[in-house]
Amino acid sequence: MTKEKNELNKLIGNRLRDIRISSGYTQENLAGILEISRNHYADLEDGLCCLTPQKILLLYKVMHIDPFYLITGEANTSQSISFYLSHCTFQQKLLFVHRLLVCMDGMVTPSRRVCTH
Repeated sequence: MTKEKNELNKLIGNRLRDIRISSGYTQENLAGILEISRNHYADLEDGLCCLTPQKILLLYKVMHIDPFYLITGEANTSQSISFYLSHCTFQQKLLFVHRLLVCMDGMVTPSRRVCTH
């Protein structure tokens, strides 16, 4: 594996880990979605192996993880909040609203700044 490819795998793995944790999923949950073992999933997060295009597409379809962000680390701002909300589950909508309210509370109460995204 080339050094550049290994570094890209690590960056993608870090993003995948951040998304998983912020979404409240375990490694077992994501491994199940990707239809792989938990050990294989852990290797993905550690950058020891890479996601196939099929698995990236699966993450997009099931979890609405933006492939552009996953690969580049740059947010794809062309997708609106309404698009996201129209394509997510009820639980994901509740989590989104909860995070939004926490962030808004942090804006109103500066001593409580907890919004990191």
